[in-house]
Amino acid sequence: MRYRPAKQYGDKMDPKILADGLRQRLRKKGLVPEILKKISDPEIIESYVTCSHCGALFAGHKEINDAIAESNSVEEFLEIIFNEPKRHRHDPAML
Repeated sequence: MRYRPAKQYGDKMDPKILADGLRQRLRKKGLVPEILKKISDPEIIESYVTCSHCGALFAGHKEINDAIAESNSVEEFLEIIFNEPKRHRHDPAML
């Protein structure tokens, strides 16, 4: 999957900045830095927007790119993705 290229100076967020921030979150949770270096920016972003149960994306590629463009921080990106009306649900008994 390809996300929009990095933006020009002065823009809010771009995929590289987002991926770096998501890596920092994973590092704080104890993931080994050497492993994080091997994971591409799109793979890091997708790991946060993919259901660990079934592998489906929580949002489409356009919505992910829009959330990157609208956000000012990693936390705001995650809020946008996870606070959108949910189109992806599982029966709680399945989880």
